[in-house]
Amino acid sequence: MLANSFLSGRFLIYSIFTIYLELSYLSDFNHENISDGYILSKKEFAVTTLIHQPHDKLFKQAMADSRVAHEFFQSHLPAHILDKVDLSTLKLEKESFIDDNYKSSEVDVLYSVNVENRPAYFYLLCEHQSAIDPHMSLRLFRYMLNILDRHREKIKKGSLPLIYPIVIYTGDKAWDSPRSLFELFGEQALLAKDILLEPFQLVELQKISDDDLKKRLWSGLVEFVLKYRKIQDFADYLDTLFPWLRVVEF
Repeated sequence: MLANSFLSGRFLIYSIFTIYLELSYLSDFNHENISDGYILSKKEFAVTTLIHQPHDKLFKQAMADSRVAHEFFQSHLPAHILDKVDLSTLKLEKESFIDDNYKSSEVDVLYSVNVENRPAYFYLLCEHQSAIDPHMSLRLFRYMLNILDRHREKIKKGSLPLIYPIVIYTGDKAWDSPRSLFELFGEQALLAKDILLEPFQLVELQKISDDDLKKRLWSGLVEFVLKYRKIQDFADYLDTLFPWLRVVEF
């Protein structure tokens, strides 16, 4: 469970106050007033990078408090998900999965939790970019795959855990970009869903007879060679292969 003692009410208030002091200190440089095409100096870039960090600090510190986390999920999770979750099992994980290119514009928090008495994760991504990323769903999907890889490395056995992602958007403009990975495929969204959600196609060469392979002059030859890549009795193999190669050659 998240430790209530980690962030008491007084400490949370102190953290917020400290953060806004930092923001006040940085407010002399208002990066949102930079004109288009303006190239930042190294010093100015460092300052603009720092401006979002106090909010990141608040987000991470606050979401480490079990009271904040429980209330957040109780408020924002859909009812059909919330009914299956045991929030008493929430545990804050240490890792971050953000790409290096986005570390200055977003912050993430990962929780492990039990869903239907099985291990699962809640993944929160707090987005600070002033412009909406039209490919957010793709990036989020990549982060979730990284979480699954990390889980598989730590826990070798068992099925993969569910991951429930939530993006926290802080921009002023209403979100108008795709929230589904499949929407990014445009007019082929339904076909993409059919392909990506179906089991992958499997070609088992050992189950295809040599006679069937011979019916396909070119690709059948390649599959034949792959099928017998571990062959030890070369005589029968070469008796079939050489005539085939002569046909292909001419």
